[in-house]
Amino acid sequence: MMDFEERAAFVEEAPDVYDLKEHYENYPCVLVRLSRINADALRDLVTGAHAYVVSKAGKKKKTAGHPRRSAGR
Repeated sequence: MMDFEERAAFVEEAPDVYDLKEHYENYPCVLVRLSRINADALRDLVTGAHAYVVSKAGKKKKTAGHPRRSAGR
């Protein structure tokens, strides 16, 4: 999981390692050829994906915990 701009950079820089199928174009992820990625790059990719998901979940929790005030209050 990653934002679309970062994904585009990964695919452009190393198309032999990173891929994007049409099915996933609107989903913030990238496909990885595990046989072609080194351990350090894979670790960085997974760590970045975790940070991306946690940041998105944190934003949802912040807005979900605050009920909207009605106009009459």
